[in-house]
Amino acid sequence: MFFEKRASILTQRSLWHRKSMLLAMGLTLAVTVPGTLIYGKQLGQLPAALGSILVSQQSSPSYQWSIGHQWIYKLDYQNTAKSDLRVLFGDSKGNDAAAPSSFVADFKNQVKADLVMTVLAQRQGNFVVAYRFQNPQVKIISTDQAIKEQAELVQRDLQQVIFATIDRQGEIINLRFAPNTSRIAQVFARSTLASIQFVLPQNAAAKGTWETQESDLNGEYIARYQPQLGNFQKSKVRYVRPVKSAAMDESKIEPVITPVGQLTAVFDRERGYLRSLVGEESQTFTVAKQSVGSAVTQIRYEYVSQSPVSDVALQTLLSQSQQRIQSVPAITLAQRESDQESDRRIQRQQLGANTLDSLLVELDRLEKSTDQSEEVATQLYLKFKALVALQPQTSRAIAQRLSQGKLESPSMQLLLGALSANDHAPAQAALVQVIQAHRQDVATLLQVIPSLANAPTPTPETVAALNQFAFTTTDMQVASTAQLALGTVSKRLRKVAPDRANAIVDQFIARLKAAPSNEAKRLNLLVLGNAGGARSFEAIVDQTQSPDATIRAVAFSALRWLQVTAVDGLLYQAVRQDKDDVVRAEAAVALGFRAMTPENLATQQQAFVSDKSARVRLVLLKNLWRVRDEFPVVVDLVRTAAEKDKSEDVRKAAAGAIADLEP
Repeated sequence: MFFEKRASILTQRSLWHRKSMLLAMGLTLAVTVPGTLIYGKQLGQLPAALGSILVSQQSSPSYQWSIGHQWIYKLDYQNTAKSDLRVLFGDSKGNDAAAPSSFVADFKNQVKADLVMTVLAQRQGNFVVAYRFQNPQVKIISTDQAIKEQAELVQRDLQQVIFATIDRQGEIINLRFAPNTSRIAQVFARSTLASIQFVLPQNAAAKGTWETQESDLNGEYIARYQPQLGNFQKSKVRYVRPVKSAAMDESKIEPVITPVGQLTAVFDRERGYLRSLVGEESQTFTVAKQSVGSAVTQIRYEYVSQSPVSDVALQTLLSQSQQRIQSVPAITLAQRESDQESDRRIQRQQLGANTLDSLLVELDRLEKSTDQSEEVATQLYLKFKALVALQPQTSRAIAQRLSQGKLESPSMQLLLGALSANDHAPAQAALVQVIQAHRQDVATLLQVIPSLANAPTPTPETVAALNQFAFTTTDMQVASTAQLALGTVSKRLRKVAPDRANAIVDQFIARLKAAPSNEAKRLNLLVLGNAGGARSFEAIVDQTQSPDATIRAVAFSALRWLQVTAVDGLLYQAVRQDKDDVVRAEAAVALGFRAMTPENLATQQQAFVSDKSARVRLVLLKNLWRVRDEFPVVVDLVRTAAEKDKSEDVRKAAAGAIADLEP
């Protein structure tokens, strides 16, 4: 079967979101030519120390921009980028470069222009600047095909004034585009402007090499500036990865970006401005050590002239700048569009001109085909998902088809996945319609009921349906699944409808207190754990004193999301003192959901070293490794465990974690 597991296709949502980021590489990356290509082979081989000595005898460079003056530069920005995400899907064709796939992209982009920078004012120590791309020439090539319409759009939009705030060191703090500037033109402009940054050290007295933290469309990075023979070499040392925590959405894949290359800068110290920035950079993108993309950017940015602007022109730009501040939000170079904006854009691209009728015909054709490719099925699933997202009214028709057939078939699974991946009210109503139509089919209920809990704002109809299956069905597996879903629904409703959320929690607190057996207690604790409401704190804590280790373990687990100060102390005590390793392990898991305070860190470090249970140590290893960037001491602790831990399982897990640090 081309579609054996529904779960595998649902993961495409997060991966497809990441695909959009990787495809944008064709518009976002910039890099440089080694110094040997700039100075020639012999000079390039001279010791870097010689350049450092020559420059260190001079004062640190500083910008001397004059208000009301404009600088004109010749700009030539070229970028080539490739991405191939098939390896993330286990595509057998992933190594076949010639195989056609919508998960493969190849872009070539170029911007040539006279970039005009006009300094308008100085406010709070920063410069207000107007950028304009004069006479821009734009090329966009995708898979050897010129995209003329988009290139013309970018070319037109780049001629509009872009207002920027730049600090005294030359770093671009934010930008404000004209309201009608297209998104693709904004991407081009942000990428290009990010590539020409030359940022001076914070300390004006600094001499020799310095480092700064800057940004581009791929995020924050550390840049290093090294003096060499009177000029400077700029290179990106590394991108700054966000600190990991258990609260982060791990379904979103952040690729590891490895930068290589240099830019050579010539700075006029006497007059205080950048004369040129020339070079080539490259970046590789990896996910789980698998290469998913690369990009090479060449930049040539050279000074042409400087001159004052007229008073009328200056006042006009200042007036436009003030209007822009009042009407358009500022964005940073690294700012990404929201998940919702990104999803909508991708969905529109994915759906194209397809309709419900055309997609159903395509689905029937796939069902009858003897050559059932998983990639083709995935693409069809994404089209249906986009259809439901963009045209919610189609949910009912899809539900009718699902209500009439057997859900075991691949085509039905695909449709069900498309409904489940959307969370608006019509999609929820459609799923309720499906479970009512199949209420005697236990397998279907167990599959669909959890999907109802995924909506950020569950409707009253959704809650009513879950209550029906939670408390009136005779099948205990269906009932428990619906009850657990109600716990998740309560957590999602807490901010948007607290009264509805509290009603669900109160219902299960009462059921916990009246539970006739440990199994019933366990289920109600699991539901309250899913809900995570502070009002259940006392009822859960009572169960942490149970003589039954299984109940204690579930109770400590149920504390993980409760925003109550006393929770951390209870979990610390359990990890340190409970006599049962099952309880200590669950308490450790719960600690992984809490903020990593110094006390939390110290507790987990101590337990990782001293706890006799390999099960507990494996949990603690996972928790600690998540925060290694914030607390580097963790790396040494795990490195020691990889060599000396008594458990082979712990040694292997620790060694695998350390191996992930290797480039």
